[in-house]
Amino acid sequence: MRAGLVAAVATCLCCAAPASAAVSGGDSPAGDGGVLGPTGNPSLSGTQQVGQTLTGSDNFSGASDVERGWLRCNNTNGTGCSVIAGQTSSTYTLVDADADKVIKFRALGTNLTGSREADAVSGVIDAISPSNSVLPPTPSGTLRDGQTLTGDTGTWTGTPTIGFSYQWQRCTPGCVDIGGATSSTYVLKPADVSATIRYRVRATRTQNASDTDTANSPQTGAIQPIPTANTGSPQISGIVRQGEVLSAINGSWQGTQPLNYSHVWKRCNPGCNTVVSMTSSYAPTTADVGHQLQLTVTASGAGGAAAVSVLSGTVAPRPVSGGSGGGSTTPTGTTTPGSTTLRRLSPFPVVAIGGRVIGRRVRVSLLRVSRAPRGSVVTVTCRGRGCPFRSARRTIRRRSGLRIKGLERLLRSGTVITIVVRKGNTIGKYTRLRIRRGAPPARIDRCIRPGATLPSKCP
Repeated sequence: MRAGLVAAVATCLCCAAPASAAVSGGDSPAGDGGVLGPTGNPSLSGTQQVGQTLTGSDNFSGASDVERGWLRCNNTNGTGCSVIAGQTSSTYTLVDADADKVIKFRALGTNLTGSREADAVSGVIDAISPSNSVLPPTPSGTLRDGQTLTGDTGTWTGTPTIGFSYQWQRCTPGCVDIGGATSSTYVLKPADVSATIRYRVRATRTQNASDTDTANSPQTGAIQPIPTANTGSPQISGIVRQGEVLSAINGSWQGTQPLNYSHVWKRCNPGCNTVVSMTSSYAPTTADVGHQLQLTVTASGAGGAAAVSVLSGTVAPRPVSGGSGGGSTTPTGTTTPGSTTLRRLSPFPVVAIGGRVIGRRVRVSLLRVSRAPRGSVVTVTCRGRGCPFRSARRTIRRRSGLRIKGLERLLRSGTVITIVVRKGNTIGKYTRLRIRRGAPPARIDRCIRPGATLPSKCP
């Protein structure tokens, strides 16, 4: 008899059934005379939603045997049906595949006089709407300007398939959408500093765009700024001479933008204590001649303030006007117009280097400035791969001179070391050392005048 039901199901997959959102009965007995087979119409009961159980009743009278089956159909007309494999009992628990479909309960009753097949048809099966009732969305990452936050979707229930969309919000304290921040990651910006961030997830059942739910993450802690720090030293631009305008170059800085800059110029005599200007430029005066100037650049922003100071060369005197043509000349020096000729440092410094050649490199074991007067300022620059620093400035405090230990190391060929010794309004010492492959360093010794950046022959 079970083979009869299977055959009947197979032949009736496209049979029309009454359309109704409610459960409906099956076929009516045919004929005016005696009825062959059982009588009655099947019915369905239960909540018509995924996860719930439907119960089918055949309601047959006079049946000696009843076979049951369940079918999944595309619409309420009961067409486009397919047998749900393995479901032959009077109950059926609705699964995800049944969402937005129609379910048929089919019964085949038989007795000695014949058989009867009839259906009960459900309405459209409801899906389970998306719901974030387990674990909310959560962003992770470093809470600092410039860092990336990553949000997960949290844990959702609902009938698959569920799609997700995202929105980041800035809370100050009310939360508003951040324009364009609609992916699962977000790079923090200066506008986020001191605010908190919230991550919103919208879940949508892909079979029904109106079936949605939204969940918000907890708000993060306050977003921190990038600390202000110098990454490239400020510089002084211009000729270091009385009456010439010197300009501050701020250098490179990191920190939450925007950054504001302030400038302070001081005269060093020898300590840098006398403030002469608080603008970004300064023209040295007569009082500055023979002294160095110190420029301090301070950068400040949400990440705090940081300051870096640099020194100029020694300020040279104003050029002396002379000649019958009325032009101006720059004599080798005068400290004031028409006065003393420039003299060399006394005693004149000596730069000593010692070491040995090792293959393509040179192992420097001694690099020292000696015989320089106390208070002389030594500026050392290093250019090339492997330099431990780019520029350093030291003051000679002892009669024994100054040892440059930072460059007493193994140096690559092509490295260039420059050593300049100055003091006051005198002619200083300039030494240039270039590391050569397989040979002692090439050396140039010259003099350098106050305020000059290039060396010249010694007088």
